[in-house]
Parts: sequence; structure tokens; C-alpha cells
Amino acid sequence: RQLPSGGILVFVTGQQEVQTLCHQLRKKFPMKTQTEDDDEPQFKTKKFRKEKRTTNDNRTSLDIIDEEELEHLQSDIDEDEEKEQEQEEECTITSDLDDEDTNVKGISFEPLYVLPIYAILSSEKQARVFEPPPPGTRLCVIATNVAETSITISNVKYIVDCGKVKTKHYDKLTGVSTFRIEWTSKASASQRTGRAGRTAPGHCYRLYSSAIYNDSFAEYTAPEIVRKPVEDLVLQLKTLNIDRLANFPFPTSPDLKAINVAEQLLIQLNALDSKSPTKTITELGRRMSAFPINPRYSKMLVIAQENKDILPYVIALVATLSVNEVLTSGLVKIQKNSQELCINLDDVRRQWIGQGEPLLFGDMMVLLKAVGALDHQNSKNDLSICTRYGLRPKAMTEIRKIRRQLTQI
Repeated sequence: RQLPSGGILVFVTGQQEVQTLCHQLRKKFPMKTQTEDDDEPQFKTKKFRKEKRTTNDNRTSLDIIDEEELEHLQSDIDEDEEKEQEQEEECTITSDLDDEDTNVKGISFEPLYVLPIYAILSSEKQARVFEPPPPGTRLCVIATNVAETSITISNVKYIVDCGKVKTKHYDKLTGVSTFRIEWTSKASASQRTGRAGRTAPGHCYRLYSSAIYNDSFAEYTAPEIVRKPVEDLVLQLKTLNIDRLANFPFPTSPDLKAINVAEQLLIQLNALDSKSPTKTITELGRRMSAFPINPRYSKMLVIAQENKDILPYVIALVATLSVNEVLTSGLVKIQKNSQELCINLDDVRRQWIGQGEPLLFGDMMVLLKAVGALDHQNSKNDLSICTRYGLRPKAMTEIRKIRRQLTQI
């Protein structure tokens, strides 16, 4: 409230935390109008306002708010531990912001121009963080770790670092992936600090102690080769007739257990010869290695080549499965007959599946219909149709490129 002018960059762990914190800050430091769905806000900036409530009045109102929120949380609590933790974090944010009112009285503050940034946000909305904020406001960007190294936002003088990061972990035996929130590395913490003071002196506020930094933070983030399955890497090395992978001079060697699991998977796919002492590659494996995708998907394509009628559908499905976060959820507003209608995207996707045997395909049918709907109604390179069907434009663009590449192979 009292620091010199300058932008604020806050690091949190995921998209939901970004949206929650944006909502709380817009509510606490409001502009005239700023939409909650991250659309372009309409700027009618208020002048600085002074808070003139007494301490006793504030305490009375705070008690009422806390009781209502507590009753709400107790009635809506979910058995899922992850959702319960997210609700507690949201409640904590609200409580912390409200408690500041009891200690600050008669101090003017600027409204915040709050913008989110995370990986799957559209390019147009990501670009807004590089534009100057409206006059009389302070820029506040709520970001995930995508803002650590890939972008530099001008006029950011203050960094708020939670010290946490959401990391994708793979089970070495099953290959199942899970997301875990854990402490980041010292190198990443230094990168976050370096986002401030690029054009002027800055400061970083770390929401953790030096003891946690010294004891719980790793020096560097573990390389991806030791964190994810390596069946595609093993297949490529086998294609080069490198059979003894334990002796290969990797810059960072993957875990031996992960290599064994990858070889067993490739044997099940008939890409490696189980009878060979060194598990040499088979002819099917060489055909699979021609596709730059997961071996499971590459075998789908090799088999589909025997039936040209289904090959385009398999290519579309494989390309869609190779991209993350294709679909968005929630409600969407569309114009129909000069009227604005609110459509539930889940209802649209149920209509895509239809009745009878298509229901057996489950999510696969939804993804295939998503690609088909875009191709059918969008012969031009216009992705505005994505809004109607709840498709992420960046994902659909990537799917098109993968389909084109696989078709040419």
C-alpha cells in the first residue's frame, strides 16, 4: 500500500491458485469494472480512496464475515483432500487480506490492475501483461513458474515468491503421472528474484524462511530424463543398434529401473525381441521409430496403415492425445438470433458422443468429435469457433501441425 509505484509479480503453483488470487485481489483493490473471466476489462479508474472505518467497526464486520465463510466451508466440504486444501488456501487468502484492514486506517491506495498468466492461457491474454496499465493503477501479475525465465515484464519492481512449484511425477513401474506441489530449487528461486529490477531497483519478498531455503531447497531442478518414462528414448537408441543402454554415456543417466520398465513395455508392444539377450529391435519397432510420438501411439499408426479407411481418424486421435489440455470446462456465452445464450460445455460434448455404441469410446469420441467439429465448420484458418465448443486455440493449432506432420510421414 505504501511502497513506491511499480509492478508486482506474484508466483503461485497452478492455474486454480492464479484465478483464486486474481479474484481476491480484484475484490480487495477494485477498479471501476474488471471482469472475472479474464476478458478485456472496461477501465473507469476511481481516484484514490481513503478508508475511514474505525478499528472496532472493522473487527465487528470481520467476525461476521469469518463466521459466514466458516459455515459455508463446513457445509460444502468435500472428501477429496486436494479440494479441501484448495478451499482452505482460498479462505486463508481472504482472511489475510481482511485482517490488514484492522491495522491500516486512513491510508490511500491505488487500485490494482490484476492480470493472470499461466501456460494454457491464450496468447492474446498473455500479451496483455506487456501493455502499460491504465493511469492511476498498479500492475499486478499473478503467474505460475512460466514467468521464471521465458518472459520479462517491464516495470516490475516487486516479486512475491511462495517458494512452491507444481511438478509432474511419473511412477517408474506403471508410468502413471501425478502432480505434486513441492518446494522449488534454489536456482529457480534465484530466477524468480531476477524478474524484479530489470529496469529499476526492485525487491523480492520470499514467503519462506532462510532455514527452509537452506534445508528443503535442492540446488537445481532434477533433469527431465530422470523424471519421466524413457520408452521413446530407448526405442530410438535401439534403432541406432545401441543395445547395451547401461553403458551409454548419457549426460545424466536415467534410472536403471526406468530403462528396464521401458524395455518391458516395448517387448509387450513387439517392438523389441524378448528372445534376444540384448533385446534387439524388431521390424515393427523400426517402423514405430519413424514417428516422433509415444511408442503406444506409433504402434496405433503402424497398425492403422493396413486399413486406409480408418487411418485419417487414427491420425487425428493420436495427434489429439499427444497434446495436453485440449478441452476447457464451464459455461460459454454465444449469440443466436440476436440473443445471448449461455451454454454448458458438458452438455455440448454429451451431444457429440450420441447414443449406443459410440458411448463405448468415452473420452476418445469426445476428442475425435472436437477435431472433426473444428474441421467441418472452419475451413479457413480461423480459430474463433473454439470458443463455442470450449476448445483451447493453442492446443488445436498444435494438433493441426502434428496431424500434418504424421500424414506426411
